[in-house]
Amino acid sequence: MMHFSIPDTAEHIDASGGSFTVFNIHINGVPHCSVRYRQFHNFFEELKREFGTNAIPPFPPKKLFSLTAPQLEERRLGLERFVQQISQEHTIATSNTFNHFLLMAQQETLKEKSENVALDVYLMNGNKLTVNIVSTDQRDDVLEAVAAKLDLAEELVYYFGLFLVKKEAKHENEMAQSEYCMERSGTVGMECSGTVGMERSGTVGMEAVAQWAWSAVAQWAWSAVAQCAGAADSQLRESTFKSCANPKGGAICWSVVSHTLLVVAVVRKLQEFESPYISLKAANRSQPHGIVLRKSYWDASYDDDLIDDRIALNLLYIQAVSDIERDWIIPSKEQQKQLSLLRQRGSKKEFLQLARTVKFYGYLQFRPCHTDFSSASQVLISAGNKELVFRHQATGDVKEVTFRVTRMRCWRITSTVLDEDLEAGDRTSPTDPLPCRLELAFEYLFGKDNLKWVTVKSDQVSDRHER
Repeated sequence: MMHFSIPDTAEHIDASGGSFTVFNIHINGVPHCSVRYRQFHNFFEELKREFGTNAIPPFPPKKLFSLTAPQLEERRLGLERFVQQISQEHTIATSNTFNHFLLMAQQETLKEKSENVALDVYLMNGNKLTVNIVSTDQRDDVLEAVAAKLDLAEELVYYFGLFLVKKEAKHENEMAQSEYCMERSGTVGMECSGTVGMERSGTVGMEAVAQWAWSAVAQWAWSAVAQCAGAADSQLRESTFKSCANPKGGAICWSVVSHTLLVVAVVRKLQEFESPYISLKAANRSQPHGIVLRKSYWDASYDDDLIDDRIALNLLYIQAVSDIERDWIIPSKEQQKQLSLLRQRGSKKEFLQLARTVKFYGYLQFRPCHTDFSSASQVLISAGNKELVFRHQATGDVKEVTFRVTRMRCWRITSTVLDEDLEAGDRTSPTDPLPCRLELAFEYLFGKDNLKWVTVKSDQVSDRHER
């Protein structure tokens, strides 16, 4: 489920010098497009023709005269309510009409013209795939292009998804020139060459700076930068990898001069109604972002559909290794020892089978959040297996609290623009959308007749609910 909001409006000037109002649509707290009332109204009419008047929620009526400030706020709230209601109707939200409206609105907002471009998409080990696309191609077209580049079987493509990620922190580390390797048939399943000076620290991943230093994984690497899918365990400092070896021949190698230590965070999964190229370009206005390929399901049993395919197996393996190195998956000491041995042997299938038994496998972790449930200043939240797990430091120990989705009576998501964000200095120009803060609250059954509200504040809150 996607959370739509219209937290604010902006005034624009047309070619003749006249002004008009646009309504800024945010999706999961991220600005997506700006739409005029008449565009909304045309969209409303299209939906009525396709689904019937009775299937469409009420729409804010037209006005004969210019709106006063209270009337404009009433219209904003009405349009927000309208788009939230239709987005919750599966038949409407998955229709071509719905997706086309949002895709075209995104293109028009950013004034993006269709042109041939190269887009970098990264795997979870930092390997980069460059696909040639049209700038306005929507998500599924780009995903299929990435899958074709990997030689991934067509029937397995939609087990994976494209995710927007953001750089959280960076520690530059100059390194000796190294070689980075890649199979012609994909970027998985081979060994890498070169001598790389690596400092692994905690959950910080390493990556080759290919173009830009969560578009940061574009210089980035979630795990060891020079490590390909089949390379030996990289629990090393000043590591020397074996020479490139591809049993089929034809390995492609190129030089990487600098590497960067990065902490990255998943912002959200890219949706069918957006262009990955445009979304990345827009996100990069504030700070570097990137696009990564990850599996798009949260039920680990779906691994069974992929594990016998060589390319799909390598993608799952890459993600599992990365998630363990970043402490997204938390093995015990004994499990860690067994997993390291399996990596050294190159036993990917057995590695995955063991990894599936490890705590938080298949979960997604989020940046530190604030909650009224804990006295701790921040908590880490892991989402998966129909539960949210809150973790925080308490008197030297890590405390965990688990919230099962089945015990959540109801939930709500609130989008807010804080007073301090209203200052002009918070935007590049008055026409830019204001930053939107999201808050998730759910009413939880702690015991018989004991219902309490739990609130989480984070700009990733909607993506967390989607899990």
